[in-house]
Amino acid sequence: MLDTLKEWFESLEQRERLMVIVCSVLVTLTLLYLLVVEPYIEHRQNLEQQVSEKQELIAWMQGAHAEIQALEDAGRQTTAGSGQSLFGVVDRTSKDAELDRAVRQITPDGDDAVRVRMEAARFDHTLQWLEELERNHGIEVSRVTFDQTDQSGRVNVSLSLERNGS
Repeated sequence: MLDTLKEWFESLEQRERLMVIVCSVLVTLTLLYLLVVEPYIEHRQNLEQQVSEKQELIAWMQGAHAEIQALEDAGRQTTAGSGQSLFGVVDRTSKDAELDRAVRQITPDGDDAVRVRMEAARFDHTLQWLEELERNHGIEVSRVTFDQTDQSGRVNVSLSLERNGS
């Protein structure tokens, strides 16, 4: 077969041989481009796009991290105290939680603790208030007693509150 091809090529005129050689080179270069270069370029573009997306993700994550740090720092400052006494925080937040009518007595118990007595307080409001004290002000319940009342959803409460980390 190779001999037949060689004979055919030699039977061509000089000008035809040149055209066959040029066309062969062009076909070879086209195949090389289509089978090697173009897939390489596409793969490289895909990798560059992935790198760009990852860099955007990293930038977003760094921004989110900075935001989280700022929120944690703000939370620590709030927890550490805003200069307001424990008594003042408990009194103010109990009013915000609509428990001011139920609060009968708030008694300081040292510098960083208070005792609170409530009557006929809404149970759900009481739990939300205690959770807010801990989450936003670093005030924890050290002792609590709930007593049932004749009214549905209402309780009598005696509790001791302390500033966390004091």
